[in-house]
Amino acid sequence: MNDKHKQFLLALGLANRGGKLIVGNRLIEEIKKNKVKLVIVCNDIGQAQWKKIFDKTSTYHVKVIKDVLTGNQLQTALGINYIKAIGILDTNMVKLIEDAYAKIIV
Repeated sequence: MNDKHKQFLLALGLANRGGKLIVGNRLIEEIKKNKVKLVIVCNDIGQAQWKKIFDKTSTYHVKVIKDVLTGNQLQTALGINYIKAIGILDTNMVKLIEDAYAKIIV
């Protein structure tokens, strides 16, 4: 993992500590309520789980970042077990995370 990935993970950790991150079953519920601004999906997510998230994010026009992290990397960065997808609730955090993501894909 390089420094660009570390910046991305640090931004996710900041969102988590700030309470601007949602995981688990509540993710789909909050997407339906239009509270989620960005969804980050691990590259090792199951097909059924990915389809459910993809369908909801497409319907409710939520941005998705996929294939940047593995589930283990995300779990380690956030200190939360058994997660493959997270939602970001705050637009300022979304900007910070998207800026870090842009540095990775360049």
